[in-house]
Amino acid sequence: MRNTRVMNLVVLVSILMSAITSYAAVTDCNQVVTDIQPCYPYLRDGGTPTGECCNNITYLAYNRDYTREDHQKICSCLKDLLFGSDYFNQEYAENLVTSKCFYGFSYHLSPSTDCSSIS
Repeated sequence: MRNTRVMNLVVLVSILMSAITSYAAVTDCNQVVTDIQPCYPYLRDGGTPTGECCNNITYLAYNRDYTREDHQKICSCLKDLLFGSDYFNQEYAENLVTSKCFYGFSYHLSPSTDCSSIS
């Protein structure tokens, strides 16, 4: 009985650690889109981004668990989302990730950004 409980606990901890580790990696653009949804009002209308928006931008920019490839993927996802349609104001989009959120990205994001050069 006691060994079964210990084994169940070990399995549970392993599952939780696996889930945490897999969440840290950027697997697709859906995660990035979800993270910047609080920024949509600013991206459409200007003004001041919400605290949640800037917190999420900071997380995307500075998460230490992200690899170089993750940051390149984030860049590509943001570039496609922000500049791939007329839904968002391009000037607001460029300012969001560099200056509107104090701890934004260390690179300038624009339609011409080469995301493969991000290190």
